[in-house]
Amino acid sequence: MIFNISDCIIHCMETIIDLVRRIPEQPADYYSGTPPFSFQLPRNILLFSRRRRISVTHPGQFHHRFVLSVNLETEGVAVIDEVAWRFRPGSALLIFPHQFHRFVDIADNRMCWLFITFEMGRPEFLSALKDGPVPLPGEALPWVGALAVSYAGRGRKLAAAQYDRQALLVALLLNSLLIGAGEPGSRAAAASGRTLLPPVIHRVHEYVFEHIGIPVSVTDCARAVSLSESRLRSRFRSHMGMSLGAYIREVKLRKARSLLGTTDLPIHRIAEKTGFSSVFAFSRSFSRHTEEAPKAYRRRLKESMTG
Repeated sequence: MIFNISDCIIHCMETIIDLVRRIPEQPADYYSGTPPFSFQLPRNILLFSRRRRISVTHPGQFHHRFVLSVNLETEGVAVIDEVAWRFRPGSALLIFPHQFHRFVDIADNRMCWLFITFEMGRPEFLSALKDGPVPLPGEALPWVGALAVSYAGRGRKLAAAQYDRQALLVALLLNSLLIGAGEPGSRAAAASGRTLLPPVIHRVHEYVFEHIGIPVSVTDCARAVSLSESRLRSRFRSHMGMSLGAYIREVKLRKARSLLGTTDLPIHRIAEKTGFSSVFAFSRSFSRHTEEAPKAYRRRLKESMTG
């Protein structure tokens, strides 16, 4: 059977004409239309893809951006804060600013995941997408395809309208996901995707998040799961692709970044809330791994949010 694209276009046009004819010829009120726009457009959009399993095991970078992950091929597990989720093909996952995230147990070396990162001044617009992966609606696939096409030209300078188009496409994709997340049964479907890491690894995640406000060491974690330090270090690195010490530090520093960006707490209080022994220890660790001091990070974040 030969696929005739002309026939497809004609059929599509006939469908559109039929739908348009269902719209009333006379509006009830020429001046009363849709309510004010309730959605904020994403900005400073960046796309990248992952095509090999090894490429998602590298430590993530600290930033204050949203990360929308779209799984097009190959199942994996997404660890978001202390919760693990099955991340299946045909689903999307929104990671909020400062959330710890790690992808593990990827089923095959060949994969196709799209990552869309962006900034948005009012994250409450997207709160319905914070509870794990959601199915990717069929209507969203054209937006994903159009984004891939538009982004393929990023090597050359684009017209302003083309950059605007990318923002609109990401907004349409997010809007489709939000509508889908609000449909009956969507939360139950999301909950069914929740999975468990190996018991020891799961307990370590819980322990670190439960004790984020006090100093936590590898020794403390080993004692909590009744393993030797060396055995726990080995098992944690094998499963998570990072050292346990680096994981503890990353969780605490992500929490600190969130507090710096969303509160006016003084630096010494943030150091206390994230379990550092002193302001000096906090500032030293923060500066070493962020490459800027806490005050400078807070100032830059506020400037980017208001710019």
